[in-house]
Amino acid sequence: MIIDHVMFLERALGAIWEFMENDGQQLRHRRFVKRQAETLRFAKPPNRSVTGSMAELVVAVEDDIAVQDSTGWQITCSRANDTLA
Repeated sequence: MIIDHVMFLERALGAIWEFMENDGQQLRHRRFVKRQAETLRFAKPPNRSVTGSMAELVVAVEDDIAVQDSTGWQITCSRANDTLA
């Protein structure tokens, strides 16, 4: 059970580390995630459509992982490139 923001961050960052370690991305984790973790701040979303969009994105990526023979990192990069193109 998560009871405060500190515990949430510890568990979330631990999960991110596990995924990145499994994908061979330990160096990127140290350079980008771990270094920035101390600057994280929480705020309410501007409206419910933001949280709805994030939930839809999570479901779409989970489907991509189930269908494709790719890692979460590869799918994330691919989706980011599609969005920026």
